[in-house]
Amino acid sequence: MLQQSGLNTVSVSGNDESYTFPLTVKRVGSNINSQSSAKLEVWSADELATYNNKEKTDYTFLPSSLYTISSPSVVLNSGDAQTSVDIKFDPSQVFAELQQTNARYVIALKLKSEVDKVKDRQGTLLLALSIDFPKVSFASSNSKEVSVNEGTTRVSITTNLTSQLSGESIGSWWDFTCKLNVPQNASELVAGYNKQHNTNYDLLPSDSYNLGEGFAYKAGESQTTGSFTVIQSKLDVKYYLLPLQLAGAGNEHVMYDDAIQYMVVARTYSNPIISDKSVPDPTVIRANDGYFYLYATQTSSYWMPIYRSKDLVKWEYMRTAFTQATKPNLSGGGAFWAPEVQHINGKYVLYYSWAKMNGADVSYTAVAVSDNPLGPFPDSKALITNEEFGSNVIDQYYYEEGGKKYMFFGSFT
Repeated sequence: MLQQSGLNTVSVSGNDESYTFPLTVKRVGSNINSQSSAKLEVWSADELATYNNKEKTDYTFLPSSLYTISSPSVVLNSGDAQTSVDIKFDPSQVFAELQQTNARYVIALKLKSEVDKVKDRQGTLLLALSIDFPKVSFASSNSKEVSVNEGTTRVSITTNLTSQLSGESIGSWWDFTCKLNVPQNASELVAGYNKQHNTNYDLLPSDSYNLGEGFAYKAGESQTTGSFTVIQSKLDVKYYLLPLQLAGAGNEHVMYDDAIQYMVVARTYSNPIISDKSVPDPTVIRANDGYFYLYATQTSSYWMPIYRSKDLVKWEYMRTAFTQATKPNLSGGGAFWAPEVQHINGKYVLYYSWAKMNGADVSYTAVAVSDNPLGPFPDSKALITNEEFGSNVIDQYYYEEGGKKYMFFGSFT
C-alpha cells in the first residue's frame, strides 16, 4: 500500500530550485519474512479523465520530463515492512511550464504488483502541484463599457497581484511591468461574444487605439492601474468591442491570468455638435450622395449656412444656400429663417421664411429649387404672404399624406 494514497497537494514556491516528496510503500500483514516487489506506474489518460469527471476537476498530467521517481521498481526484502520512494521536481521548471499552459498539474501514480495484492484505494496517488507564484489578473469583471466623445479618451484598467510567502499573502517581490495585449484570435472572440450576448459589435479598429505602457508594479504592491487611449476620429458612431489579455514584459517569475477583458467601446458625442457658429432652427436631409445636409437660420455671419456630415456628428461647413446673386427678388427684404428641405420629384426643394424680426408686413414663406443639395437655389417664389395670412408667416413645415401636400406654419401672434 501507499501510505500517502489518494489526493495529496503540495504547495511550493516557484523560486525554489528543488522539491522532494517522500512516498512510503508499506506492506500490511503478519508475514513480512519474504521478498515483495511492485512497480509505480503512471495513470492512463482514461483513468485521469474518469477521475476528473467523477470529482469535477480539470487536472492535467505533469510532463514526465519535469519530475523523477527515485525507484519506480519497489523491492521489500525479507523483514522489511516499508521502504521510501522520492518524487522530485524543480518548481521553477514547473512554473515555466505553467506560464505557457496555465494548467492544473498532477503526478498520478499507481502501485502494481504481481506478487502481492494491492487494493485500489491504497495503491493510487495523485500529487497535485500548487506552485506559489505572483500572478497578475484584471481587477474588474470580464467586460467594461467605455464612452468615446472627445478627441482622445483615456481608459483606465486596474490589475491585482496575488502572491504568497510561506502561505501568507504578500505584495510583489520585485519591480516589474506587464502589458496589455490583443489576442490573435480577436475576431473570433468578438463573434463569440456577439453570439453569447445577442449583440452586433465590430472589432475595434487597430488604428483607433494605443495600448500604452501597461502596468508598473513596485516591490510590495498588490494592485496598480494602467491605461490605454482611444482616438475618436478613427471611429464611426456605433459600438465596438476590444478583447484584451495580460502579457508579461519585465519578469519571468510572474504569471498572468489568461482571462479575457472585453472593452465595449461606444463612439458617442457631446453637444453642441456644431460649435464654431450659431446654427439655429436646423433642418436635415440625407441626399442621394449619402451625406446628410443641414440648413439653418441666417445669422450675422452666414446667409442660411449649409453643413455636411456622414454620421450626423462631425459636421463640415460647406457654403450658404443663397448668395447675393441668388437671394430672393421679393419686396420688403429681410433675413432667411427656419429652412425646411425636401427631395421631391428628383429636386431639392428648399422652403424658408423671408422675414424681418417683428416685421409682420414683410414676411413670406418662400420656396426655391435646385438639382444639388448645395444649390444654387435661384428664382425664389413666395408661397404664403403676410397679406394672405394677416400676420407674420414663419417656421413652415412640409408634409404629405394620401397624395396631398400640406404646409404647416406659424407666426408671432
